Amino acid sequence: MNESASSDTTPCLAWDLLYTEREMIWGCEADTVSMLTKFIVHRCLRVPVMMTNLYPFLMGQAALQHERIPAFPQVDDPANYVLAAHCGYLGILPANSLSSGSCAESARDCGRERHRHRRRLSVGELTLVKLGPTFDTLSVVEAELTGYAGFLVPTA
Repeated sequence: MNESASSDTTPCLAWDLLYTEREMIWGCEADTVSMLTKFIVHRCLRVPVMMTNLYPFLMGQAALQHERIPAFPQVDDPANYVLAAHCGYLGILPANSLSSGSCAESARDCGRERHRHRRRLSVGELTLVKLGPTFDTLSVVEAELTGYAGFLVPTA
């Protein structure tokens, strides 16, 4: 689903419907490794799953340019943090895993006003899982979501 040229929303709304109501796995930019990871975790553990990009703070400017955000949030020890961001926000969060949020809001994306989810996971412990590119390793990392920076770009 590439809605860039033909829609005023991101695919989040459609993906949320497909996942929440039909348990269909979805992914961005044909990321089949992430989709396979999500499928394995969802089918084995029966827990809500999502995908997002993870940028170590030490990665620097490349991450900021890709996500179109001004800076990494201020933290005490940048070497121990990653920024979770996708299209300038946390990620495509399924409704069944949320602590709060609204259906959609306007934001500027790819030079146009778009409507997308503004949803939040609960701050606290979470687990990051990723299947390796050769499919012989499954990395599982305990993590903590410490807060939100809120880098949505205003519409005008």
